[in-house]
Amino acid sequence: MYLDMGMEVQEIADEVGMTQQGVHKRLGEMGILREKILDLQEYYPHPVPSEHSGSRVAEGARFHLYKKLGKELTEGQEKRYTVWRRWHERGRIAIYLPGTGWQWIPREPEHGGFAIVWNGDEPMTQEQRKVWSL
Repeated sequence: MYLDMGMEVQEIADEVGMTQQGVHKRLGEMGILREKILDLQEYYPHPVPSEHSGSRVAEGARFHLYKKLGKELTEGQEKRYTVWRRWHERGRIAIYLPGTGWQWIPREPEHGGFAIVWNGDEPMTQEQRKVWSL
């Protein structure tokens, strides 16, 4: 159910009051392969705690990653992702600010063709550049 909703492992853990390891163990016991669970943290410029994962901006970023990583979206997710993409068409870009969360800011030329502002301490990897391209 939670995986069908597009929730990350940490979000599931927070929802059901377990650790990430506990969620992985329980999913394994249920026959759900760990490889099917997407851990998106490696794609973000900063660790994103679950309390910052529920906004529409965060949700759209997650759906963008799902699509780039080959995961199909549900009809409802696809509609919400379309709305998220419209913000880009209107000259906005998503940014994650640790301690504050996800928000929209005006797109500047230096943001390039990416879906988010990369404000991490380390430069983007090739894989991150690939998944965050529009």
